[in-house]
This record gives sequence, C-alpha cells and structure tokens, in this order.
Amino acid sequence: MRKLCSTILVCLCLGIAQAQTIKLDFLYNQYQAAWNQKDFTAAKRYALPWLTLYQEQQLSRDTVYAELESTLAFCYFIEYDFENAQKLYKEAFAICPKTISCNHFIQYIDTSHIDKEDKENLWFELLHIVEASHGKETIAYAKVLVHIAQFYDLQAPLLAKPFYEQAVQLLRQNNALKSHIDIALRLVQIYHDNKAISRASLLLEEITPYIPEQTSQPYIWVQWMLLRVRICIQQFNLIAAKDFLNDIVGDNTKSLPPYVNLCIQLAYADLDIADRNYSTAETKYTEIIQNIDDQVDVLSIKSYATLQLGQIYFEQDNLQAAEVLYFNLLSQQQTPALRKLTSEKLADICLEIGDYALAKKYYVEAASIVADLYGVNNAEYAKSLNNLANIAFRQRHFALAQKAYLESIAILNNLELSSMYSLTLCNLANVYIYQNKMSEADICYQEALGIIEKTIGTESLEYADALNNIAIMHHIDGNYQRAYKFYTDAQQLREKITGKDGRKYLESEICLFNLYNDLDIPSMATPLLQSIVDKKSAIVQQEF
Repeated sequence: MRKLCSTILVCLCLGIAQAQTIKLDFLYNQYQAAWNQKDFTAAKRYALPWLTLYQEQQLSRDTVYAELESTLAFCYFIEYDFENAQKLYKEAFAICPKTISCNHFIQYIDTSHIDKEDKENLWFELLHIVEASHGKETIAYAKVLVHIAQFYDLQAPLLAKPFYEQAVQLLRQNNALKSHIDIALRLVQIYHDNKAISRASLLLEEITPYIPEQTSQPYIWVQWMLLRVRICIQQFNLIAAKDFLNDIVGDNTKSLPPYVNLCIQLAYADLDIADRNYSTAETKYTEIIQNIDDQVDVLSIKSYATLQLGQIYFEQDNLQAAEVLYFNLLSQQQTPALRKLTSEKLADICLEIGDYALAKKYYVEAASIVADLYGVNNAEYAKSLNNLANIAFRQRHFALAQKAYLESIAILNNLELSSMYSLTLCNLANVYIYQNKMSEADICYQEALGIIEKTIGTESLEYADALNNIAIMHHIDGNYQRAYKFYTDAQQLREKITGKDGRKYLESEICLFNLYNDLDIPSMATPLLQSIVDKKSAIVQQEF
C-alpha cells in the first residue's frame, strides 16, 4: 500500500512538473509572438508570469531567463517605471553580460514618436540603467552617450559637444576609437566650427591612421578630407592644404564616386577663398549649387556652398546678391542652427545698408533660436546681445548699446576666453570713444588684444580689426602719430591675410585717407582717394 502511494505521488509530481513545463512553453511562445508583433503590453503580460513560474521551480537562471528579464525591463522602461526597469536589466546583464544589450531600448527611443522632452528624459534614464549594469567606463555607456549627443546635435551642436567628448574618451580608453571614426570626426567638426582649432587638429591627427579609402567608405573619407583642408586654412597653412589635396586627388578623379568629386571641388573652392581667388571660388560654388541634387546626404553641402558664396559677395560689397542668396536659403527647410546662422547673415547685410528695423528682426529671430536651443548663459546668446547692441550703436543710442555690451561681457566672463569676448570688448570701447571716455576705451582695447593673442593669434583679421579700432581712438583723440602707426599695422596685416581687394583693406584705406586729410597732406590723400573711388566703382558695376 505504501509502495502504491509513493508511486502515485511520484506520478502526480511528474504530472505537475510536466504541466508546469507545458505552461512555461505556452507562455514563452505567446511572449515571443507578442514581442515579434511589437505588442509590448501583451509581451509583458506573458513574460511576467513566465518569470514567476520559472522562479518557483527554482530552475537555473540561463540565457532565456535573462532574455525575458531584459524584455520585461524594456516594457517597464516604456511605461516610465524606471526603477523596475533598472533592477531587471541589471539582473539580466549580470546573468548573461555577453548577450544582453540595450539595443532594443535605443531603437525604441530613436524611432518612437514622442515629444522632445520625453525623448530627452528617456535617454538619460537609459544612461542610468546602463551605468548600473555595465558601468561608466564601458563601450555600452559610450554608445548611449553618443545617442544623447546625436539627439542634441540635431538642434544645437554645442549642447552635443560634452557628450561627444565623453564618448570619444571612453572609446579611446577601450581601444575602440578605430571602429567609431564617425563620432570622432563629428567632434572635430564641432571644434572647427567653434574656432577650437588646436583641439580639432589634435583629434584629427589622432584618427587619421584609421581613415578608410575613398571608395570603401566615401562619406567618412570626405568628412576627414574637408576638415583637414579647413583646419590648414584656419592655421594659415595654405601650402600644406594645397599639397594635401593634390596628393590625394592625383589622376583618379574620374574613378571616384560623384559625391567624393563634389566635395573635392568644395575643398578647392575653400582654398580659393583663402588664397583670395574670389572669382574662381565664386564659379566653383555656383557650379556646386546649380548641379547638386536634393538628396539628404548633400543638402548640407549645398547650404554650405550657398553661405560661402554669400560671404564672397558680402566681402566684395555685392550686398544685393548676398541678400538674395540668404533669402532663398531662409525660405528652405533648415535645421534651427542653420536658420539661426542664415538669419544672422541677413541681419548683417541689413545693418550694413542701414535697414535697422529689418536687421533687428533677424537678429531677434536668431537670438530666440539660441535661447530655445541653449538658454541664455552661453557664448551664442552673448553674441546675439552683441549683435543687437551693434544696431543701437549705429543709431547712436549709446546708453542702450553699452548696457547690451556689458550684459554680453557678463555672460562671457564666466566662460572660456574666446574671440567673441574680445570683439565685445572692442565694441564696448567704441561706445566709450563716442562718450569721450578714452581711458576706459584704451583699457578695453588692450584687454581685447591680449585675448585675441591667446585665443586666435596675432596673424588674424580679429587682431587687425582691434589694431584699427585703437587707431581710430587715437585719431579721434588727436594723437595722429599713434593713429598712423596702428592704422598702417592693421593695413599691412589685412593685406597679408585678405589682399588688397577685400573689404577690410578698403576700410584701412578709408581710415588712412581721413587721417591724411586731417593732417592736410594732399600728396598722400589724393592717391588713396583715387584707389577708394576705383574700388567703389568696381563694386557698383558688380551689383548692376
């Protein structure tokens, strides 16, 4: 009898175990079907009892168990239950660190149609989850940092910069930079665009050995090529830029993809501008704009070429042509950062021609975009205040201009030294000159010169502009000898950088003409006047 009872009990236990196994299989199959159909609510409904039943049977926690824990963590995550999500994902990763990843979390955030604030919140919550499971020194953590950087990069590259920097540092520590060249190149681009040329150059040199061939990964190669040329240009090393381009191009242009050839043409156009071959550069940029199609991959090239062409027109005083280009660009779909830049360019032209109301409209629009993207405690907003102060200064509202310049300086004073800081100091000095506060103006100019020397160098247009401003101060103050010295120093530097055909050199000629006229030296003033008239006539002919 006892033997019979034992047999019955064993059979019952086996039956129960078999029933539980069948139930586990059923729940797992249902979970998989729901997951494949992206029905995450149903997936959770089947995964949760599966995990509970699995734990009750005290089975070993294997890959399948970790998979369902990770799935359940994801379901909690999209329901904004971040505490449970972090707990389950950490457990799943501890069981199977080689197979469990956060890719499905990333894919969900990337593709989900949720508002910007919610998406931003999800990225940082995922970063906390990965920190708790993988750690902060891992490639997985770097991967999420990259996605956060890319999220900000669509709107405001400066906000993206610290996340790219942290990601690149982690990739470097994990010997993984070679396989993430695109991330490093994007950081180089941000450095370049914000005039951090030494940082851009160092990082570009670090990754140059890993750059692929033109034909294998053309987009990566093109970014590297353009950045290398533009950094050489910023460093005034045009010979190195030309030699580099000539070496990589050779006789192979016909065999290269059209996109690569287009970008090589863009690089040569940039070199032409730097070498003051404006007519050649104008032709190349125009051809690029006319011949390029509207594929997403090349729209940024078209916008860049348009902005560069507009800058050529602006430098040659062909303001009408530049204005038309910028208006056309503004009418197209743009990222907020590009719209802000285009608005500023248009405002610069309106300021130059004396349409202060329209200049203010576009400067305010640019300032509004900056405030939305970055807030108000940053260099970009300080630049916006500086631009608006320039309008007040042109309208001789010196008190308003002084107030805005000081507000800009207060922001910049808490940031790294920059060319914007020195420019704002020079602008404030100009206000002091018109208020007959020469000692205050001189202090601002000397501080500005020191900042430019540290940040950009003495072989720059910014340095030449500061020298010319100091000359104007001495000229107004009646110190003609000092004025002459600074005017000629500025003129020589401008000739070295832009040649005799640029707007800046023309400004130096006008300043020297006024000085010679005040000194009553017609033998010096008359030839300058003729040169000025000839250049102005040429500008009028270009416009009409």
